[in-house]
Amino acid sequence: MRNYGSDFTSLGEILAEEDDKKKHKKYLRMDNFIEFLVYIIGFLVICFLLGLLFALPTMWLLNWLVPALIPGAAGWSITWIQAWGLNVLCALLFKNTNSKKDD
Repeated sequence: MRNYGSDFTSLGEILAEEDDKKKHKKYLRMDNFIEFLVYIIGFLVICFLLGLLFALPTMWLLNWLVPALIPGAAGWSITWIQAWGLNVLCALLFKNTNSKKDD
């Protein structure tokens, strides 16, 4: 015959186990938040580096072409931030907004 008394736990043990689970879940939520912040900061750094990468050719091209094409612009040049802004402006102005799909 089986002893069923050893399978049951006391109410105090059950409540203590639930408290431990709540503390563990709260700790996990904080870990998830910190991990989320790390991902957001990493994403922003990658966006910044990609913006720099795509703005540098624009800056170099304009700094090379404008003084050569316009005689009065001998000391003219743009900065990286201006090149990045020009890239953003061109993306907004010349973006394809056609949502019609061909079958």
